[in-house]
Amino acid sequence: MRSWRTATRARGCGDRGTAQNRAQSRVLRSESNYFNESWQEAFWGANYGKLRAVKSKFDPDGLFFVHHGVGSEAWSADGFTRLA
Repeated sequence: MRSWRTATRARGCGDRGTAQNRAQSRVLRSESNYFNESWQEAFWGANYGKLRAVKSKFDPDGLFFVHHGVGSEAWSADGFTRLA
């Protein structure tokens, strides 16, 4: 099995890749509005209720969350305090 470094170099993404390949391998930032007050509707639409039910089934303690993710309204904006 090839190492991660060998695999990325072979694809041109490692430190030996071309400048163009290195530029293409960068992480993209989120383009959503962080301050959107109606984020459930804007990001998830009519599916939010169903997604919330699925999340409750598979993550009943709400351990896995991200800002503006399904179920994240139960956490403070900084993610350190459970609100509900």
